[in-house]
Amino acid sequence: MNMQSQLWKMILIVAVPPMIIIIAIAFIGIGSALQYHAILNNVTTASDFNQNFKDDIDLKMYYYVINSQYSEGLPIKEVQSAEAIALKLFDTTTENDSLRAISSVLNLCRNLEEKIQQIAQTKEYDSRMEQLENNIYILTDLIQRYMYNYLYYEAAHLNALQSTMITNMIVIICIVVVLSLVLLYFLLSK
Repeated sequence: MNMQSQLWKMILIVAVPPMIIIIAIAFIGIGSALQYHAILNNVTTASDFNQNFKDDIDLKMYYYVINSQYSEGLPIKEVQSAEAIALKLFDTTTENDSLRAISSVLNLCRNLEEKIQQIAQTKEYDSRMEQLENNIYILTDLIQRYMYNYLYYEAAHLNALQSTMITNMIVIICIVVVLSLVLLYFLLSK
């Protein structure tokens, strides 16, 4: 072997492993960052959900049922807004527990909208009050609980992903150190 081919061999031995490691680190980092961003986006979107959803809907429906001067009509827009947020989250969520929670929110919002319309079609006061207590109050409570469950699951997933990212980086650093020592040994032994 001539000197130039030995030099190329040494360059390949020295340059290729670090390049492979750098590329691997970049892919792992980018993949983790994209996952982290998606989950953080879901948590941010879920935060748009009205924290006073239950109280607002319950009060507006109460005013509607008793035919109060404070009544603003049926809170259909508020329910549709919550449903739109839930649908957006459903489309971007990947964790099973989170999917179950947000799917429940979606179904409950649709059910709530139906029950609101049902009250609107009911004329008798006592029947409307009974529907308010047995349907609306229960559904709004469930929607709020499932949305909080969704936030909890997404936050837990975010925490788990962060732990995985840290573990992956520690493993990669250890691999780089070991490979560097092996490469150094190989270069010095010749």
